[in-house]
Amino acid sequence: VRVVLQLEKLPSCARAWLHLLALALLAAITMAVAYGVVVLAYDSWELDAHDLSAIRTPLWLPQTVFALGILVFIAAILVTLADVVMHLWRRDLDAVNRQMRQKSASDEAAEAIEASHAGAGAPLDGRPAGGSAC
Repeated sequence: VRVVLQLEKLPSCARAWLHLLALALLAAITMAVAYGVVVLAYDSWELDAHDLSAIRTPLWLPQTVFALGILVFIAAILVTLADVVMHLWRRDLDAVNRQMRQKSASDEAAEAIEASHAGAGAPLDGRPAGGSAC
């Protein structure tokens, strides 16, 4: 909270560039973690390591799922980073600050409610969509 309060006091230009810096650092740290997890999974596969339970699950299976999850997270970070760079290239600082701003609790709740209704495709009164109820 304190960081957000200090960030909001900065000029729009400084905020936009700090958002870019934060995304770049997040990408770098996450890539380092991903490298370690991928190496761990490969080593477990190469050494044929298994857990110590009665099932004797190969350790590379859950480690590979973990590595894939981190790689998907990195892809999301890189897409966001590219979007921020594109906005900065166009000198659209407001777009960067809108995209990277912290959402309030009411914004999050409204977004969740909207998503739940959009995904269901049913009207809010609970009746089936299209036509009258029997």
